[in-house]
Amino acid sequence: MKLIIQFKERMIILLGTIQYITENMNGQPWQLGIYSGLKFEKYIFDIIRHVLNPLFPHGISIYETPNTRDDGKDIVIESMISFQLFGVDFPLKGKKKIKIHIECKSSNEKKIDLDKFSKNLIIANHDEIDYLVLVTNTTISPFSYYQASECSKDYNYEFILIDQYLLYLFLKNNNALIGKYLPPDTINELSVSYQICKGRLNGKPCFDLYLFMHNNSNKPSLCSFKLKSDRNWHLSNSEFEIFLHTHRAQCKKIIVEKEYFDGIDDIIIEFNLNKVRKIIEISGVSLNYRFEAPLFGENHKKIITEIDQEIYNNTKFKLFHLHGNAGIGKTRIIDEIYKKAIFCCHINLYRWIGCVITQHANIKNTR
Repeated sequence: MKLIIQFKERMIILLGTIQYITENMNGQPWQLGIYSGLKFEKYIFDIIRHVLNPLFPHGISIYETPNTRDDGKDIVIESMISFQLFGVDFPLKGKKKIKIHIECKSSNEKKIDLDKFSKNLIIANHDEIDYLVLVTNTTISPFSYYQASECSKDYNYEFILIDQYLLYLFLKNNNALIGKYLPPDTINELSVSYQICKGRLNGKPCFDLYLFMHNNSNKPSLCSFKLKSDRNWHLSNSEFEIFLHTHRAQCKKIIVEKEYFDGIDDIIIEFNLNKVRKIIEISGVSLNYRFEAPLFGENHKKIITEIDQEIYNNTKFKLFHLHGNAGIGKTRIIDEIYKKAIFCCHINLYRWIGCVITQHANIKNTR
């Protein structure tokens, strides 16, 4: 379920830029030329069909959806056997047949935003598929990967990302490179990056740390992480291990709360990969307290209760629009709802606080 709440005030949640712990493997310019858009989709389909052709007699079928009204999927694969594609294993998982949706996204930008493929996540939720594969000549952000992955878990399918470097390997191994692309100078077995989203939790300043790992090698990898700081910070998860299958990725969300202000403002990340230890500092994270009095207004409590009931009793998309004069408590209502909903893993809640601009002819002003 997704909840979007909007009204006229300042934005209180900020999504930071992507920071790279290892060299960025997916930041090379890749000009596809004539092979962009629909031609990119067609080309990827032709290569996949060629690669899987020897398996057709054994129970694999593949078809390309129409160029228009494709229902949120470019390529569909159905298989009665386990197989490998893009260097990724697709096991049957105890089923007689598996179904895979493949979405192809070409771009000249550094990354694809979540809204460019969020439709595919929704379609996959209703089509009872086993795998959703995003193929792109660029990449997506840690935050976008986390949202896609969590959505897939809720609906019992797996989200798989084949971004720039892995796509390059796939095309190179099949003598099918297109466009202008130069691989990075340094090839890392594991790509590690992170992104920070600032906000508040239980009245305290906090941020969500999205720690993203992608295995670029042809063998599974086990890496361990330790996050350290002083008494200033409380971390929801400070020590963990991540097992990554070949060419697979994971994103770990860690909630970091600021408890005190008399120590350092840095978070230390220590990670080990194949006995190689590396220390990274996340510094300059500025979070300030916003002290709040208890909520007394009966009307405010009534609005919160009504919205809470709508959230938990409805499984469809919901949009709530709060409006009114400055200082009457709109932000406080949103904060109280957010505090409850943030602990519910089945709810994706987005807070948009700002000026709403629309070109709809029947809407002249939104407050």
